[in-house]
Amino acid sequence: MGHDKYTQSAIRNLTLEQYQQSFDEIFAFALNIEDTKDQANYLSNLMAVSTQFIDINQWYDLLEEVLQFIEYPIPQDVGRLHRDLSLQQLRLLENIGENSITDTLTNLDRYELQESELGLKLMAPIALYARIENWEKFKWIALELVNHAIENGKSDVTALGCMALSKYMIARYESVPEAMEYAESCISFIEHTNDKWLLSRLKCDFATFIIPWATLTARSFEVLEQAFDLVKNTEDEYQKSVIKLRYLQYQVFCGYSLESAQKLLTDKFGDAEMKTMPATVLSLLQLIQLNNITREESKEKVIMILDNEPSLYEGNLLHPMLLLLKAVHLTTVSDDQKNNLDALRRILDRFKYWAGYSNEVFQGWVFFMEAEWRWESKEFDKSDQLYSSAFETIAIQQSAMKCLIKLRQLSQWVKKEGKTERTLSLFQTTLKQYEIFGDAEATIALKDRFKTIFD
Repeated sequence: MGHDKYTQSAIRNLTLEQYQQSFDEIFAFALNIEDTKDQANYLSNLMAVSTQFIDINQWYDLLEEVLQFIEYPIPQDVGRLHRDLSLQQLRLLENIGENSITDTLTNLDRYELQESELGLKLMAPIALYARIENWEKFKWIALELVNHAIENGKSDVTALGCMALSKYMIARYESVPEAMEYAESCISFIEHTNDKWLLSRLKCDFATFIIPWATLTARSFEVLEQAFDLVKNTEDEYQKSVIKLRYLQYQVFCGYSLESAQKLLTDKFGDAEMKTMPATVLSLLQLIQLNNITREESKEKVIMILDNEPSLYEGNLLHPMLLLLKAVHLTTVSDDQKNNLDALRRILDRFKYWAGYSNEVFQGWVFFMEAEWRWESKEFDKSDQLYSSAFETIAIQQSAMKCLIKLRQLSQWVKKEGKTERTLSLFQTTLKQYEIFGDAEATIALKDRFKTIFD
């Protein structure tokens, strides 16, 4: 096999079938490269493309194998890993000191990795994973990459280290502003190179896993479009399909219908060919369409948590989503008021915590969750005011979210009062919001659901 057959570009653009058929041949070729730096670069590209085709635990096994040839000291013993993580965290605090993260990283000099440090190149592609497992090992690698950069200077692996640490911080409920600083530094570092393959992936992850927890999803769409433009005229079909999938999901999470999201996808990118969704994901996206949600009251809370959280499908289930799903289930099936109140209170506190970092993203859900908590506490009028506040906070007028908040408010009062002046008025405002959204099937479903009361 000639070297030109598996250049960096060729390896990066392998399909799944080519990867599976050629991996052993590529790996054997890599081990025969005499120059250590060339070998590290070659294996680094193989580790990077492997993130697309094997899960992270298989990747950890592959990392152990390649580190036999280009050694780097990663703690293997669990006890030592725990101790090392504490030391790594202290190193980071000392390295940053009183400076901002951005200033610290921006002012780093350029550094060329020494031969004894080339193992960092093999570890760094872990930043490209969407779903993180074996958190401690992932965090150790991220901290090692960032600490090495601050102590020595920015190298080829610094950007990936920053993104890995940012992803970890978001997924483990740490500081959103600090996570944003690391992610933005990552993008800044890569933008100074001509590596469009890597920049597209990092921008896509930035848009998907970091931005939604810090600011409005409009910026996510902008960055996803930038990520697509970077690979638009290339053969990188895998990346194009990932971007389009995430773009579609985000439109649905933001309250647009699946049909309109698919149309927008075609308008933006020329076609709607995307990475295949698992059947359960597609069925859930269909389930949360407004016309389906409207038909069954027990589902209407579920959509509230899908505003801009793609991690149910790719990446990690972030804590606010887990808490909300748990509460939805509890308050639907449980008559234990104390237990329900405790669960809702914990969720409310968590959303207040997130809103402290990202008010424009989470304040509407703070209002909604407090409305749920107050209703369960039988503070009905206060709850009603909070539902209205949640409704007003959602900025997009033509949104399923606004419809569903009104639907929840209406259904709560109908269960309590039946047909009254209040519920008649709420039905009319809910119907009006459905008509603004423009889904005829959903409007029919709303009328059918409450026809015994409002006919």
